[in-house]
Amino acid sequence: MPRKARWTFEQHQEVGLELSRMRNRLVPIQVRVGNSFDRKIEIKLARSLAWLDEVRSDLEGQMFRDFRGSKTTDELLAVYYGRKWQEE
Repeated sequence: MPRKARWTFEQHQEVGLELSRMRNRLVPIQVRVGNSFDRKIEIKLARSLAWLDEVRSDLEGQMFRDFRGSKTTDELLAVYYGRKWQEE
């Protein structure tokens, strides 16, 4: 079976930004739902966020394997999680 083409660094940046936006939109929805509805619904949203975080982590791991050495660690870390890690 032929190997699938790897993503470019720019593709990782685009997807990383979209996944970050999705997460940023889901968190306040989870809070609003948790404050208003049955806990079961909130738990489903929490699972969705956990799944999204897992996907981001998996993609980041693949990106590190593909671009280690050609990009700095700072450049790689900023793709899926932004630059917040530098501010902490």
